[in-house]
Amino acid sequence: MFLFLSGTINNDLAAAAFAGLAVTWMTVLTLQDASPRHFGAIGVLLGLAMLSKANTVFLLLLIPLSAFFLWMRTRQWQRPMATAAWAIVGFAPLWGLWLMANALRGEDVFGVSRSVPIQAILAAPLTDLLLLPPYLEVIYRTFWFDWSLGGVGFAPNWLYVLSAVSVVVGLSGWMFYRRNAELSRWTLALPVMPAGWAAALVLIYLLTRTLAIRPLGGVIPEGRLLLPIVPSLAWLTACGWLCWWSARWRRPVALLSALAPPLLGVYFSFFWLPQHYPQAQRLTSSDVVTLTLFDESLRYNDTIALHGVEIEPLYTGQVAEVTLYWEALRQVEQNYTVSLQVLIPTSPSWTVSDQQHSYPGAGLSPTQRWQAGDWYADRYQIVPGTDLNGPTRALLGVWLLEDVGENKASLRVLRGGQIYDPPIVSEVVIRPQEALHPLAEHLLAEPARFGEVAALIGVEWLLAASVPGEITGVVLWWKALDAIPGDYTVFVHAADADGALLAQNDGPPNFGLSPIRLWAPGDVIRDERRFAKSIPIGCEVLVGLYAPQTLERLPAYVDGARLLDDAVRLTCGANDSLRPAAVP
Repeated sequence: MFLFLSGTINNDLAAAAFAGLAVTWMTVLTLQDASPRHFGAIGVLLGLAMLSKANTVFLLLLIPLSAFFLWMRTRQWQRPMATAAWAIVGFAPLWGLWLMANALRGEDVFGVSRSVPIQAILAAPLTDLLLLPPYLEVIYRTFWFDWSLGGVGFAPNWLYVLSAVSVVVGLSGWMFYRRNAELSRWTLALPVMPAGWAAALVLIYLLTRTLAIRPLGGVIPEGRLLLPIVPSLAWLTACGWLCWWSARWRRPVALLSALAPPLLGVYFSFFWLPQHYPQAQRLTSSDVVTLTLFDESLRYNDTIALHGVEIEPLYTGQVAEVTLYWEALRQVEQNYTVSLQVLIPTSPSWTVSDQQHSYPGAGLSPTQRWQAGDWYADRYQIVPGTDLNGPTRALLGVWLLEDVGENKASLRVLRGGQIYDPPIVSEVVIRPQEALHPLAEHLLAEPARFGEVAALIGVEWLLAASVPGEITGVVLWWKALDAIPGDYTVFVHAADADGALLAQNDGPPNFGLSPIRLWAPGDVIRDERRFAKSIPIGCEVLVGLYAPQTLERLPAYVDGARLLDDAVRLTCGANDSLRPAAVP
């Protein structure tokens, strides 16, 4: 299975297959004290493994380990040396020819400079491993094939936790293997040979991951690089798990444990994955009648039309389903890739909150099979990013891409007979999964209320880094009181003791990304305001809201008293400076 899948995924699985065969048979032949010539076949497997993936070079540790345990049995070196020689004879021609080919082509001879930068690893202190704990979860998930675009994974989160617990419990069982008469006959070669080479690969992998933490502030997990140890880890976990049980219970426990993985695999394949990855459902004419469609559809190269879209509410870090309603205008002659992107219109360039690229139905309903008049409901899963300042305006764009040589080019899109670029199909709102909260020291003693629209609950001053005693801006913390269909503009005016204007910043909240019409009761918005020039600490700052069409300010109140000029007066640099100057 590993070899078959490697043809469709990558060479990591082929390396895992050869590693599993090499470790198993090297251990078995060592325990059986087999003829040295048999180890020549093991050498061939080692060579094939290293040709599949360079990091399996650590399998060569099996040769001295096997020789050591053979010596432990006879206390003579002749037979261990002969077995090591035969193993070397098996892998040396294959590996040697590959090394020679790399040298003649002027490439990295061992083929590991990219994945295992030896010089950088040797220069890095071992204490850098202490930086890894925050990233171990994502590394572990990618080790178990969690390479999905939407962060969905191939199973629920609880299964990743259960698998980690199972590995820990299984490996811990080796502490008790001598307490049972049957298991006590096992030689140390059984755990040491699979664990020895795997531990070396894991250590080098972890050291390599630490190299990115300081310059990049994170890791590039690529847990797939550890896939060659999967057979060894599975064997160690399973045998260690049996060490926990007495001879009476070992057989039934082994049978039940062996049933769990295939049953879980069947369940997730048929019930979990189909609900979390793209699907395309053929629609009937009665289905189409019930749909809510665009007033004007998007036509892609006059071949395919997008007539509508349905989007579940979007929250950061949560999976939401997007359904696209397609119609084939004529028989489609090639397969197009659907590019679905959730875009936040930041400046100077838009920010991609999440995206999916797939053939319709994850390849199960490719467009080349579509006939004229066919309608499809094409479902995708998206997970918006997590770094937001409140309810945020975003745009959903849908492109169709065609292969042009080695690249992909987007199809021309028409709407109402005009070129429509970019093909934005809907405006959406992304909300934080949990409400934002200002720090306690930034909360105002008495919030200021602006009509039934919003309350100013906190103020955070932004100190100038280069000029002590001055402020470059302010962060206003708003709380939505009621849903309002219109928009209002926030004003922040700084004045000196004589009332002369020092700086101002007027505009919609959160750089225009969180307009008030998107707010829902209870939403908290972080609204950062920067001044064109810094202002001195201690000056007066006025904050309020007004209607952009009429410039009329919303009435402002603190503790029931209406404020002068309908503006909150703050002392620049002080968080406890709210002064309710009531209307006389």
